[in-house]
Amino acid sequence: KGRKQAQDLCQNPLFQSADLLVASSVTRTLETASYLASAIGFPLRVEPLLHEWQVYESGVENFEKARTLFLENNGSLPPNSPIQYETATEMKSRFLECMSKYREHQTVVVVAHRMLMRQFVPNEKIDFCQVIECEIEI
Repeated sequence: KGRKQAQDLCQNPLFQSADLLVASSVTRTLETASYLASAIGFPLRVEPLLHEWQVYESGVENFEKARTLFLENNGSLPPNSPIQYETATEMKSRFLECMSKYREHQTVVVVAHRMLMRQFVPNEKIDFCQVIECEIEI
C-alpha cells in the first residue's frame, strides 16, 4: 500500500515547480523519495538531520508516554519530565539548520516525518505520503 501511495504521489502538479528533492536518511522515507526522484527527474539529497522525532528512552511504552507529554506541553520538555525527548524548538532548529544550505533554491520538495513537519504546519492533518505546500523562511 505504501509503495503504491509513493508512486501515485509522483502525479502531484506541485512537483513541476520544484528543482530539488531533499529526504530524511530513514529507510522508508528514502524509498518514497527514490520513487519521486526517478519519476520526476529531481536530484536527490539525503539529509540525516531530517530524522524522526527523538525520544531518549527506549521502548514503545516510553515512546507513547513521551508523545503524550510532548502534546500536553505544546512541544516543550517540563523540567521534571520522567522521559527525555526532543522539543519542538529543537526539531525546528535542526530542520532550519539542515535546510539553510538550500537557500538558493526557490522550491524544494522535502520528504520527512510527520512530527518534524508538524512544527511548520501545526494545524494540518498529515497522512502518509501527503503533499503539503508551505512557505518557510530560511
